Amino acid sequence: SSVACDDSASQCGAGKLQISWNPLQTQLPTAPNLRILCLYGVGVPTERSYRYTDVPPGHPNFHIDYTHNVARNSETYSLGVFPDGGMDYGLTTADGDGTVPLVSLGYMCRGGWQSLQGLNPAQAHVSTREYIDERQSFLRDTRGGPKAAKHVEILGNHEVISDILHVAAGRDEHLLSSRIFSRIDEISQRVTQRLHTEQPRSGDAPWLLR
Repeated sequence: SSVACDDSASQCGAGKLQISWNPLQTQLPTAPNLRILCLYGVGVPTERSYRYTDVPPGHPNFHIDYTHNVARNSETYSLGVFPDGGMDYGLTTADGDGTVPLVSLGYMCRGGWQSLQGLNPAQAHVSTREYIDERQSFLRDTRGGPKAAKHVEILGNHEVISDILHVAAGRDEHLLSSRIFSRIDEISQRVTQRLHTEQPRSGDAPWLLR
């Protein structure tokens, strides 16, 4: 990924920043009172990558290599609250909410908006709250119960609902500090280090990391 501005006001100022769906290319508003609260579930094996076969003769598309298996490795790039990093039947899983992998859920909250100052010019406060998925049996509750934290089921998580109501009521002091169960901080450091290494070579934008 590339970053569309550096830390200087001239580069990140109004009208000079590319607007994009990519948060690494879109600056937060210059609002000193802005607060960001990131709420997401973890602890659910989530699809991360695939291994494809070569295109067979006469077939227009690639196919997942369902015969490819790799043992788990504790030193992989994306690690969470459970061991991951292996490949089963051509599919790699990582920590996440069952739909979105952990690195996509938490990097901007724990890394990007805190370590890439050009993307957070007002240094808005960012706090993160993770919820470990503790689903009940499908036979007891088809939506997973009050502690479910999958991508959709988290909307019925009682703790999430309580936290959102506290925010709406302005009584959210307990949410000012982060609560982390996963290894998102380790992942975020690796992502930022990679940006440090790769961005100067890409030539996409003259930005500085601090």
